[in-house]
Amino acid sequence: MTRPSAIPPPHRIGAAGFALWIAAWAPAAADPIQIFFTPVPLQQDAPEQDRVGGLVFRGGLTLTSSDRRFGGWSDLRVDADGKGVLILSDVGRWLRLGLGYDTQGRLSNIESAETGPLIGKDRQPLATFSNDSEGLARAEDGGWIVSFENGHRLWRYPPASPPFSLPPVDLPMPPGLGDASFNDGIEALTALGDRRFMAIAEGLYDATGANVGWIGGAGGFAPLAYVAAPGFKPTAAAQLPDGDVVVLERRFSLFGGFGSRLARIQGRAPAAGARLTGAEIARLQPPFIIENFEGIDARTGPSGETLLYVVSDDNFSVFQRTLLLMFALAATDR
Repeated sequence: MTRPSAIPPPHRIGAAGFALWIAAWAPAAADPIQIFFTPVPLQQDAPEQDRVGGLVFRGGLTLTSSDRRFGGWSDLRVDADGKGVLILSDVGRWLRLGLGYDTQGRLSNIESAETGPLIGKDRQPLATFSNDSEGLARAEDGGWIVSFENGHRLWRYPPASPPFSLPPVDLPMPPGLGDASFNDGIEALTALGDRRFMAIAEGLYDATGANVGWIGGAGGFAPLAYVAAPGFKPTAAAQLPDGDVVVLERRFSLFGGFGSRLARIQGRAPAAGARLTGAEIARLQPPFIIENFEGIDARTGPSGETLLYVVSDDNFSVFQRTLLLMFALAATDR
């Protein structure tokens, strides 16, 4: 009886090598993740309260998961229609949530969830100590710009499905960013709609005590300065529908805990060398809900109002929470 011939060893090695090559070039997968959500009020002892400063509360959720990949959320970008949000973690992961709203348009539930890794130039998930992704901005081509601490850099990820599954390329290093300590780099990052980006370092200061920032893009970055409120540091930024920029600031003390401030920078095109000071919109501090808020984004709502979304970083700690909140700018602050 004639037996099928076996694959000679060189061919077997070649086939295995080909399979490994295919695996190495395949996009990083997106995995479903189970998320639990619980509604939260703006003020625990006054659940009917819906106003803080120039913000109107439009719903909030506490998010939890037993999945060890969940946590450390550092920035977010919301779809134009509000149906989905992409959230970045500070351990090199992304989370995609489908958002649900009640009949009054308030954020009310999570309809779907999936997660995946950011990959590096080697097409592999980022290694520990190089995966501290902090700021997220949309690129004009549908890709993403990500800022990293602990190895300060800006990477541009091309459009991909799932996101961050194609290798990134470097953007020019903002001048002076290398002087920041490992945990004090760019946290506030936003696109400006003209192929430029604005970035602000959390803990790098100029001679006047202002936070060092930059404006630019693929052609390079030029310095500017951002003046935060005393005791606060910038943690996120987003361009508003009218072209202004909102900056999220955070403070922390052992005795006072966390507090947050939202400030509005007016003007569609911050200039290189500018010294920017935002007008305060609101502060989230007791008796209002507080947490380690690190991400912010904005979109236009169905009736033309400006909606803001903020997310908190739980630092993978059982003593902190992941909160996703939605606000509308009050009419006087639009």
